[in-house]
Amino acid sequence: MDTVKVNDNTDETTDGREDSKHSIQVYIDSSKSERGVGAGVVIFKDDKIIDTKKYKLDGHCSNNQAEQLAILKALENIQNMDTNDKTVQLYTDSRIALESLKNWKSHKHLTEKIRRKIIELERQNWKIEFNWVKAHPWHQGNELVGELAKEAATNSDIKER
Repeated sequence: MDTVKVNDNTDETTDGREDSKHSIQVYIDSSKSERGVGAGVVIFKDDKIIDTKKYKLDGHCSNNQAEQLAILKALENIQNMDTNDKTVQLYTDSRIALESLKNWKSHKHLTEKIRRKIIELERQNWKIEFNWVKAHPWHQGNELVGELAKEAATNSDIKER
């Protein structure tokens, strides 16, 4: 893997799904408040929601760590999918998470785990593209993943990761 493929749609309010040639779209988000830290993942296949996940993190974790955990967990879930079309677009509103993946001088634990998972997926013929989107552009996937992240952060019944 030479680089992490990232599309930076800073001037667009669209989420990019309308013209996506990727069969799988993944939305990730994180939430941090005085009540906790959480992350969410929503996976679409052929424009249908096929999976949702939520993760609770220790309250000392940063919003960026939650965003990176969501990316890692999304990639792990994708790897287990049974599909012939192995094209994925992953959407996040975290520039920090995307920049850390592109910065080869950054060797933080979660960043390295994500990079290793991307390499593993690419060896299995997956094509993964990361997209930055404006926070909550009123799309079902982005709104749902934001709700999941908030619920994970505030729900004491969810086990911390």
